[in-house]
Amino acid sequence: MDDLWQFTSNKISVKCGNLVELKELKDLEIFFKEESLIASNRELYLPTFENN
Repeated sequence: MDDLWQFTSNKISVKCGNLVELKELKDLEIFFKEESLIASNRELYLPTFENN
């Protein structure tokens, strides 16, 4: 996941570097890593449905 974030942050810096502040990039990193944790543990966050 760290490699994916590094790739993503580099793309943002290259394309939008002068428009994005460091705090915004840090906030986005936190969000990005939280979402990856949720996506990797879907069974913890999604309800299960029983077959009736």
